[in-house]
Amino acid sequence: NGFNSKAMIGVLGYHYQFANFSTDQEYLKKHFNLLQTSSQKKSLKLILNGRGDIAVLTKEYLNYHFLTSPQDKEKLLISDKFDQIYRHTILIRKNHQLSVDYINQLLDKMNLEGSLMPLWQKYGLEQIHRQ
Repeated sequence: NGFNSKAMIGVLGYHYQFANFSTDQEYLKKHFNLLQTSSQKKSLKLILNGRGDIAVLTKEYLNYHFLTSPQDKEKLLISDKFDQIYRHTILIRKNHQLSVDYINQLLDKMNLEGSLMPLWQKYGLEQIHRQ
């Protein structure tokens, strides 16, 4: 790979597309010089302190971090390419008193009332659109 001379940082247990989704620590260290941390927060801290060259972080985590530490944005080069894209959803246990329809109606109501957007903004998230 083109990053052999770079110190890469990732989160222990995360699956990265660039590494064929392997979580084997020896493989990642040998082939990608990947140091694994316990969190995205620690990964970013290592980059900001000059202890690594490249970290793989979620866009959502970066946005959230920049809400409280906007000065860090100018210290980083942020790629516009994604390693992978996740589409998270809400899960409900089968036969639970809450139904999918109820949760969807609640989210739609919160969105119409304008109470959902402040939650997304508080955590640096983008508004989702249900399909």
